[in-house]
Amino acid sequence: MTGATGLIGSAVTARLLALGHQVTGVARSVGEAARRMPQVRGRAVDIARTRTAAGWAPALAGVDAVVNCAGALQHGGRDDLEGVHTTGIDALYAAAEQAGIRRVIHISAMGVDRATPTAFSRTKLAGEQALMARDLDWVILRPSVVIADVVFTGVALAMHVGYPLSQGWIVLSIALYLVTGAFWLPVVWMQMKMRRLAAEAAVAGALLPAAYHRLYRTWFAFGFPAFAAVTAIFWLMISRPAIGFIDG
Repeated sequence: MTGATGLIGSAVTARLLALGHQVTGVARSVGEAARRMPQVRGRAVDIARTRTAAGWAPALAGVDAVVNCAGALQHGGRDDLEGVHTTGIDALYAAAEQAGIRRVIHISAMGVDRATPTAFSRTKLAGEQALMARDLDWVILRPSVVIADVVFTGVALAMHVGYPLSQGWIVLSIALYLVTGAFWLPVVWMQMKMRRLAAEAAVAGALLPAAYHRLYRTWFAFGFPAFAAVTAIFWLMISRPAIGFIDG
């Protein structure tokens, strides 16, 4: 089971154990998983850097089938899309072929064969093609939605993929969230007050008072810095730049 400590892999592992199967769990780090599921035979393997069949051979000892649940959302930090989705996995399938392990289940994703691929879908598709080229009894699954009974917050996701919270772009993103909140909370108060003033004017059959228009102008003005902050957060999360005055 590759990706045995991930969202999908951990759920599949738990189900296999409940059905009475013996599981060899492969992950970059198996320490925490060993404490949570001591019945799993853990094998610490960095998939992106294990690019030869020989490198995979120890993890396949005594294995009857391979289930690949490993995946990365984006390139950067500790993740290498090409290594995790394509080259490392191709080496795993070569090792399975050499070891006579025929049954392989490969978890991919919906839309990887679309006309304008992202780096994620391109590498996922290349991993599928690498498997299909092997003399193996394979099944490829492309789920569209994954529903789980766990919740990943932004902090949990950052820790899960190995981004320290002290990294510059994360620190700046959190600061910008606070800026957004500083403008959003007064906006909520202004909307409530404008609604009350409008309701009072409607009951009295009068025009909207000057106080309403002053609040409206302030409300409108507050949207610009809040929108700019959210746009900056989006850019930071996409590009993840080094922030000199924070990262040093």
